[in-house]
Amino acid sequence: VSRAADDVSRTRDRVAGALRRMSAGEFEATPGDHCRWCDFRPFCPPGQAFVAAKELSSRGSAEGA
Repeated sequence: VSRAADDVSRTRDRVAGALRRMSAGEFEATPGDHCRWCDFRPFCPPGQAFVAAKELSSRGSAEGA
């Protein structure tokens, strides 16, 4: 078995595992600026909260300027 085939197999296993965990609702959210453009945000309460807090903070800064 070649190294490339091992890499493909390992990557396939990692992706399949991640999909299983996400389907089961088992994922660890890591809120950050990336939440603003994350396609998963509609299903991620921590991401939604992060973006909402950032928007409120931005509005407060703009009003105080």
